[in-house]
Amino acid sequence: MIGFEIKGLDEIKQKVEQIKRNTEELSGEHVIEYKDLFTPEFMNKYTDSESIDELLQSSGFIISSSEDIEKLPDNEWNGFVQKHTQFSNWKDMNQTALDEYFIRRLGLNNK
Repeated sequence: MIGFEIKGLDEIKQKVEQIKRNTEELSGEHVIEYKDLFTPEFMNKYTDSESIDELLQSSGFIISSSEDIEKLPDNEWNGFVQKHTQFSNWKDMNQTALDEYFIRRLGLNNK
């Protein structure tokens, strides 16, 4: 019979416990600020702008709140998003940003 030792299980257990705590913190309803959703890393990865503010300012639309974005003409806004990002529309951009936000908050990224 061959014996062996498994190492690292305590570290995995701690990581699972941290993910569980993070999940509990995220449960319920939350307001997420654009700066937290559209981080500089996200913007550099997916857009031709360094920040969400820069992207919004370059759009030519007057945007000072998320409500302003909701009032924009869909075709024009989605066309702008398609031209200046890797997304075909604002909904897809938001969903990817939200997915990455939850990955970060849960601690599932390797950083």
